[in-house]
Amino acid sequence: SPPRGIIHLAGFRRTSESGDDRAALQRARCGSVLAIAQGVFGLAQAPRLILATSGAVDAAAPRPRDGAFNELVDASLWGLARVLRNETPGVDIRSLDLQGDDLAALVPSFLEELESRDTEDEVVLGPDRRIGFRLNARPVMTLDRPGDSEVLSFGAGSLDRLRWESGNRRAPAAGE
Repeated sequence: SPPRGIIHLAGFRRTSESGDDRAALQRARCGSVLAIAQGVFGLAQAPRLILATSGAVDAAAPRPRDGAFNELVDASLWGLARVLRNETPGVDIRSLDLQGDDLAALVPSFLEELESRDTEDEVVLGPDRRIGFRLNARPVMTLDRPGDSEVLSFGAGSLDRLRWESGNRRAPAAGE
């Protein structure tokens, strides 16, 4: 029978490589996760795949140890996990990121997360907190004018400018 879970720990490995070596490390780490996901896809009882990283997510936590660049390399592991969750619904993937200077102190919290069966797909563990990323329902907006719709808009720049507004919904243009 297949294992109950697989823990991918390559995100904890520290190295001082740079440049092209970063890209090679990124390809190797993401390639190994992809190979595991492909191997368990379609199994009647697929094991949970846990991607463990350190400093891959900026959640207002202390940065990784000096000289470590893994947050850049391992952020792609989180992105790959998101894609796999969408593209391979039979594969249960969970991303866990440990943050702080004393990762050994987080081992009890990490072990507790390994046994947890909650629905959080992405969790950041820090010395004094546990952060789960989720979307929350928003209240229904009051429209400004009769006939208006809720329109999603954003200004130039980052996605944190994304917002719902009251406005006219336009018809799709040719080719849209």
